[in-house]
Amino acid sequence: MSEEQRALFPEVHLFKKSVRERFLVALREIYRRHPAYKFEDDMAATGIHIQPSYANISHEYRVPRFLIKIGQYNFGLQDGFFKNMTEEVRNNEGVVAGYKSFKVIPTTISVSVRAFVEEESSDLADELNMLGVFALHGMFTQVGINIQDATIGETQEVERENDLFETQVIFRVEVPWEYQHGTGRGPDDPNIDIDIPDPFGKEYRAPGVYTVVHNRSTPKN
Repeated sequence: MSEEQRALFPEVHLFKKSVRERFLVALREIYRRHPAYKFEDDMAATGIHIQPSYANISHEYRVPRFLIKIGQYNFGLQDGFFKNMTEEVRNNEGVVAGYKSFKVIPTTISVSVRAFVEEESSDLADELNMLGVFALHGMFTQVGINIQDATIGETQEVERENDLFETQVIFRVEVPWEYQHGTGRGPDDPNIDIDIPDPFGKEYRAPGVYTVVHNRSTPKN
């Protein structure tokens, strides 16, 4: 089954998936220019692997790896006091027929920094922290991920038989998200029926992770 077939709305931008893909894009672009750990799309040629946490990377590729995972987040459409904005949406007749919400959603991005030498894992984690929080912070804001700070864990041996070491880097981030829902009908129209908006999440604008919903139904004669 294809990825599109697994979603009720094939064009919807799933939050975790979208954040993960955008973070991967920025991180890979940064490491394409690294003098010692240059990222290449070819797994056999790359100097570092930068993949989602569920990626299956064979140990025959004995180069460092970044495994990316998105943490938990709270989601709601109600307006609040913490960096959330909601406004009314009017139809062509000037009647309020929907709403638009803009949210800033906090979450975490965990990077498992794995290497076959303990010092290498530790050093890569330290460098990644500096790149994300300070030196190349703008590379991530360009893709709508605002890194607030990071926690760098202790380097530990995770696979003794393969001499594999791991250091966790956890970024606390904020991600903008926008939702709009409206209808062409007025509030007094008696011919209201229930339908599924189409398209769902088709429009997408950067920077940020946005999901925009439009109900394009029109009044019945």
